[in-house]
Amino acid sequence: MKERLVWTTRIALVLVMLMVVFAACTNSSQNSQSSPSSRYSASLSGRVTTAEKMICYTHDPMAPIGVGNIFWVVEISVKNVSYSQPISYYGLQIVANNVAYIPGVLGNSFAEPFNVSLGQSAQLTLVFSIPRTVAVGDAQICYSGQAPASYGKLSKVSAISVYDCVAKSAINVTPTPNTETYVIRCEMASGRPVYMQLKTIASWQGTSSQTKDFTVTQVPCIINYGWQATSQISSSVNVNAWDSHNMSPYPSSCWGISTKTMELDKEGKYTIEINSVGAQWWLKIGVEQ
Repeated sequence: MKERLVWTTRIALVLVMLMVVFAACTNSSQNSQSSPSSRYSASLSGRVTTAEKMICYTHDPMAPIGVGNIFWVVEISVKNVSYSQPISYYGLQIVANNVAYIPGVLGNSFAEPFNVSLGQSAQLTLVFSIPRTVAVGDAQICYSGQAPASYGKLSKVSAISVYDCVAKSAINVTPTPNTETYVIRCEMASGRPVYMQLKTIASWQGTSSQTKDFTVTQVPCIINYGWQATSQISSSVNVNAWDSHNMSPYPSSCWGISTKTMELDKEGKYTIEINSVGAQWWLKIGVEQ
């Protein structure tokens, strides 16, 4: 009987010790989960701005690649906690619903040199093309350039209409009810880009050459035009404008929703001539709101 009591006491002590060890492991795991730097070899976070279109090397706003996608402009913060090799932007990706999204050509085209050595921190901005169905709260920023992979949280900052990846700035367009609006980009003498939001005050379209009379009452006034070929042999559209003194405007340094614009910088009566061959053309005249 005495011997059985001794063994019962020993078993009880072993069970208590196991419970203590289990509790310590559980607390350690919880603390690890609450501190990303202790869980992963890199500490990551990202701030997301969604954009409908992007301006990069060309002057026309471009839509994301993929039907139903939207641009995510992600400001990423990285700290190398324990990777022996420097962290580069290669390997940075967005992960959502077990799918990884890498930066597109636009995103890599303006990525600055990025090497984060052990113990160092840095920031960079990358652009991703992400399905609209993906919520920012359901996605993570991931670095998989070295093993093991590291993950971090994303937060949404804002939603904008157009993002200029060269100037790294937002171009917000707020349409007025019942009025079409669009954005053009003008180069100043200093080389600094300036954006103007225009409302359409006149527009025409057709397939044949035409001449239009138009009176400018507000400057700057921008003629913006484009076309699609309807002939496999030859197609072209040229637009000219003259004021009442038969003076044509100087070449414009602006780019709009097509690559063809003309700035009318003086008020008065103008004659606008559209010369069209084998093309379906459109022409819009806009002024600042």
